[in-house]
Amino acid sequence: MILHTPGVKKTSDRELRQQLMELALGYWRSQVLFAATELGVFDALHAGGLTALALAKRWGRSYEHVLRLLNACAALGLLDKQGDCFTNTRLAQQFLVQTGPEFMGHWVQFMSTSYAPWGGLADTIRRGEPIQQEGHAQIGEGQDFTRDLILAMHDYARGPGRLALSALDLPGRRRLLDVGGGPGTYSALLVRRNPELSAVVFDLPPVLEITRELIDAAGLADRVALQPGSYLVDELGAGYDVVLLSNMLHQEDPDTVLRLLRKAYAALTDGGQLVIQGAFLDAAETGPMWPVLQSLQLLLFYRGGRAYSIDETLAMASEAGFANPVARKPSLLSAESLVLATKK
Repeated sequence: MILHTPGVKKTSDRELRQQLMELALGYWRSQVLFAATELGVFDALHAGGLTALALAKRWGRSYEHVLRLLNACAALGLLDKQGDCFTNTRLAQQFLVQTGPEFMGHWVQFMSTSYAPWGGLADTIRRGEPIQQEGHAQIGEGQDFTRDLILAMHDYARGPGRLALSALDLPGRRRLLDVGGGPGTYSALLVRRNPELSAVVFDLPPVLEITRELIDAAGLADRVALQPGSYLVDELGAGYDVVLLSNMLHQEDPDTVLRLLRKAYAALTDGGQLVIQGAFLDAAETGPMWPVLQSLQLLLFYRGGRAYSIDETLAMASEAGFANPVARKPSLLSAESLVLATKK
């Protein structure tokens, strides 16, 4: 984004026009990524290069249409083109091929499903209501939606989430409760890093059906247990020395967040640790970009959800009874941070 700073050469009208055009056309780029992922372009090229003609014949599609899509992928840095042959770039090979070491294809495809609701943002603001079925109801009722969401969360958690939790030390801790833990990815990461630790993932029954598959595949069924329930209505249990609230408080309004923090307090032993992970706003609420846009997206799916600042989160933790709340910002993206606090 082009900004004018006093003492620096003034931004020209041409540069401002370019900035406006790039903003207005941003969805062109994302749609190329979404279409190529849905059609399986990157998986088709994982073993080596192909021409557009060869790929079109394999799929039974129009050569001209396939060629235009592959050319757009090359323009965006997703593919390399040498002569008529296309190959995956390192980005695509690593993140967009199903067998890649950092596969995020489920997350990309889930972002694609959010495209249509974003088209109704102005209407949502006019009406003051989400553009589609409320997010909690979708998770609880729609199995296809739930699977897509949980696999997307798993993809995401292995990236920025892992960076954030890599800064978390839990020496001597033995029992962790992962509230609204979704795929259980964070629990799996933490028990692997802490040999004495076991975890319980607390989430809705339809979610835990998918969680079980992922935990079993990770070979951690003996150390990560599952507890069905809704944190909105159920108590969380007791006797834990760590409670993790990761990337889920933004789904709730402030009153609900405070109630949940009090439930977490009750679930902890004396001296137990609260860990909140999230993308937090700055004091002006205009940055970082990720939580600013995420907060806007929440209007489309949740009636009360929004992004919170670190100061708001620290204040709510204190109001819930926690001592010494502090914030850490371990992520290079400045979008993932930790808030830590202790039960008195």
